[in-house]
Amino acid sequence: MASRPKKGFPSPTQEWFRTDNALQDLLLDRSSKFGQLFNLDAVAAVLAQHQAGFNRERQLFLLLSLQVLLEGCALH
Repeated sequence: MASRPKKGFPSPTQEWFRTDNALQDLLLDRSSKFGQLFNLDAVAAVLAQHQAGFNRERQLFLLLSLQVLLEGCALH
């Protein structure tokens, strides 16, 4: 057994979030539960920062998770 430190692998979400417009459509939908609870101007700013080359992958993944959770809860 080799003794070396663990090596992670890069997540493809950083690039997906930069190239897929579906994320913007989901997070900026004013009629959604998420859109009613969150400041969508601030969300749009995070999306714009990521588009400009700043890595906001973690923030976007968290926002997407909240959006899915809120929309899932709205079904019940």
